Amino acid sequence: MKLACALLFSCRLLVLLLCVALARTEDRLQIFNPPAHQGQAVDVCSDRMAVAENNRVNMYQRTRYGWTFMAQVLPEGGYISGVQICRDILAIASDGKVRIYEQARLSGAWSLRTTLTDPATDPDGNRLWGRSIALDRDILVVGGRSSAIPWSDGFATVFERSVGPGGSSWRLSEHLADPDPPANDPDNEGHSQFGLVVAVSGKIIAVSGGQNVWIYNQEAGPGLHWRQRGRPIPVQATMLALEGNVLAAGDNFAGVVSLYELQRAGWVLQGTLNAPETDSGGNRWPWSIALDLDTLAVRGTGIFDFTDGAGDAQVQIYQRRAGIWSLRQTMTVPGGGVEFYDSQLQLLALDDGVLVCGAPNSSGLSGPDRGAAVTFSTSAKGYTLCQVIAPTQRLALARIGYKPALTAFTTGVDGDRVQVTAAGAGAGGLADQIGFVPFTLSGDGEIRARVLSQSATNRGVLNPLAQAGVMLRESLEPGSRQVLLALTPSTGLSLMSRLKTGGGTTSRVVGPGKTPLWLRLVRQGGVISGYRSNDGKNWTFCGSQTLTITGPVHIGLEVSNSPTKAVNVVFDEVQVIPRVRVAPTGSG
Repeated sequence: MKLACALLFSCRLLVLLLCVALARTEDRLQIFNPPAHQGQAVDVCSDRMAVAENNRVNMYQRTRYGWTFMAQVLPEGGYISGVQICRDILAIASDGKVRIYEQARLSGAWSLRTTLTDPATDPDGNRLWGRSIALDRDILVVGGRSSAIPWSDGFATVFERSVGPGGSSWRLSEHLADPDPPANDPDNEGHSQFGLVVAVSGKIIAVSGGQNVWIYNQEAGPGLHWRQRGRPIPVQATMLALEGNVLAAGDNFAGVVSLYELQRAGWVLQGTLNAPETDSGGNRWPWSIALDLDTLAVRGTGIFDFTDGAGDAQVQIYQRRAGIWSLRQTMTVPGGGVEFYDSQLQLLALDDGVLVCGAPNSSGLSGPDRGAAVTFSTSAKGYTLCQVIAPTQRLALARIGYKPALTAFTTGVDGDRVQVTAAGAGAGGLADQIGFVPFTLSGDGEIRARVLSQSATNRGVLNPLAQAGVMLRESLEPGSRQVLLALTPSTGLSLMSRLKTGGGTTSRVVGPGKTPLWLRLVRQGGVISGYRSNDGKNWTFCGSQTLTITGPVHIGLEVSNSPTKAVNVVFDEVQVIPRVRVAPTGSG
C-alpha cells in the first residue's frame, strides 16, 4: 500500500526551515546527534522501511532480529516533505524537487538515479511542486498547487519508469491540470486545492481537489495515457489512501474518514468512520491514514503540550468483512503526539502486516525531541508493538572485498562514539579489503571524524599497518576509485588514492599521526583534499587528489587490520557536511 500525504505550511515548518537554513549557513550537519524529529515521514514496503529525519532519510531492513539500520541517504536540499518506497525504489521530496534513488542488488547501497523537477516554469516561486507524492511500482505521481492567494490552478504530474540495457530512467508521462480551476469559482468559495493530495495504485490515480476527489485511469496504447474516469467523488479530503479498488478519504476538519469501493456503477460509498469516543483530549482526528488490502489504520495528532512535549497517540485499526468496515483494535504509540500545526501528515505506513508510526516530537525514547519510528507487527491476536527505533541507532558496515562468511564485522553507536570492528588487508593495490561505514554525498561536501583509538580484539593482534580513517569512494566495489586519509600505527598519517577503476593505488605519508586525531576529507568539484587537526578547529592541509566523479559518492569511515584478524576502532565527532567551500591549501 502506498500512502499519499498532504503537507501544509505551518508555523512549526517555518521554524524548522529556519533552523535548517541557519545550520547550512554554518555548513554544519551533525550525523550522530541529529537536531531532531526521526519519523517526520515514514513509509514501508515489504522488508524495507524509510524514515525521514529532518533533511536525511534512514533506511532499515527487516531481519529475523527485527528492523536493522542499513544506510543513510542525504539528499541535497532542505527539510524533507515526503518519502515513498516501493521495492528497490526510493522517492524523496524536498525543496520543490523529487529525487529518485535505487538500491543496488549486490551491495545494497542506495544511489541517486535522477532528480525530477517541475516541468512548468515558476518565475514567482508560487508553485508548491512536490507537496505530495505517491509511488507504486513504476509510476510516480507528484502533486502541488500554487501558494498565491487566491489559490490558482493545482496540478499533478505523472512519471513513468522504464528499464533498458543501460539501466532505468524516468520520463514525464502526463501532466494533469485542475478540471475545475478557481477561474470557475471567482469567490474562492470552493477552495479548490487540486493536487493537495495524490495517491496511486496500479492503473488508478486519485487526486484531491478541495471538495472533490478526481479519479484517473491508465488507458492502453503506446506510452501511458491517464484519463479522467466519470464524475469526481464529492468528498473533501486532506489525505488519501488507495489500494486496488478501495479508496479512503480523510478530512481532519470534519473529523471523518470516508471509504469507497470501485464497482460497475463507479465509486460507491461503503461507510463513514468518526473519531472514537475514547480518542479525545484535544486530539485532531484523522491526522494520517494508511490502507493495505482490507485493513485501514487511522491516527490522530495525539497529545502534545508546548511545555511538557509529546504525549502518546492512538492508532485505530479497522477491517473490512462482508463489505462492512468496523473497529477491531486501538493501539498506543508512545511519545507519538504531534502539534496541531505540524505539517507532517505522512505519519503512518502499512504493508504486509507491518505498521509504522512516526513520532517526530518524541522525547525520552532517544533524547529531547529526537523522535522515533514505532513499528507494530500483526499476529493472530492483532497488532502488537514490535520496536521503537531511535535515529541512527545502528550504522551499516560494508564488507568491501570480503565474503560474508569470513571474519565478523560489526558497528555500533554509543552516544557520540562509533565503534567499528573489522578485518581486511586494507585499502591498496588493485582492490580494497576493508570495513567501510558509508554515507551518501550528492554534491560538494566533506566528512570529519576524530579517531580516538585503535586496538586489537580479544583474540587478535594490532597490525602495524592497520588503517583507520575517512574515505571517499565511487562505489562499494573492491576496485572502485577512491581517496583515503588514514592513520596507521607504524607510518602515521597517509593519503592514498586509486584514480582508475581496478588500477593501482598510490600512497604517501603526509604527517605524523597518533590517536586521538581529527581527520577531514573535502570534496570540492573534482578535487578531494585531506586535512588533520589536534583540536577539531585548526586544520592543517595534508594534500589533495583530482578525482572527477559525476553524481553522488560514498563517503565514510574506513577500518582494516589483516585478512583474518579484526581490530576495534573508536571514532567520535563524526559529521557529514554538504556543500562547503574550503580553500585548497592552508588551514581551515
